[in-house]
Amino acid sequence: LLSLATGLLVTWAAGQWQQHELALLQTLWDHLPPGSVLLGDRGFCAWGLLAQCLRRNVDAVFRVKGSLRRDFRRGQRLSKHERLVQWRKPSQRPRTVSAEEWNALPEVLTLRLVRCRLGVPGFRTTQIILVTILLDSAQYPPESLGQLFYRRWAMELTLRNLKTTLQMDRLSCKSPAMLERELRLHILGHNLVRRLMLEAARRHAVA
Repeated sequence: LLSLATGLLVTWAAGQWQQHELALLQTLWDHLPPGSVLLGDRGFCAWGLLAQCLRRNVDAVFRVKGSLRRDFRRGQRLSKHERLVQWRKPSQRPRTVSAEEWNALPEVLTLRLVRCRLGVPGFRTTQIILVTILLDSAQYPPESLGQLFYRRWAMELTLRNLKTTLQMDRLSCKSPAMLERELRLHILGHNLVRRLMLEAARRHAVA
């Protein structure tokens, strides 16, 4: 879980090789206070996760997964690039959500679909469709959400730096206890560098 403002690694969860990230995310809710915004790619665009965010007052912005959900002919038209849609609760509970919490989630979610165009210098303009709990179009216009999601790419590069530049892509320890120490050491090194960058930015009043 990376901070979009600073690039610092706030917390993390480690699991088995084949364990899905949605399952690991369930252990990190205490690090997402009410009012925070959770950004995620298509792998996180699940009904259960959106409902959990709504229940915890965490604002979610995810890239939409699935052609049916991207269909702009459905729902209420807000503007050329926005739709107010309703996603119904799936009949089958995902393994990542407990039965008790699943039963407490609502039957229908009201969400906003937003179509954004991201223009990166030197690259072809890309169109993406986002789904969000932020329903107020005036306060959170499509352009702002598009820019917010574009900034998420900086976190992908930050993660790449952690894996490649700090050489965390190939761990050398053999036991779980030593692997945990090795992970912590890499994360500590990363956060020290990001902290130095943050202090330098504050001193010179730049981003």
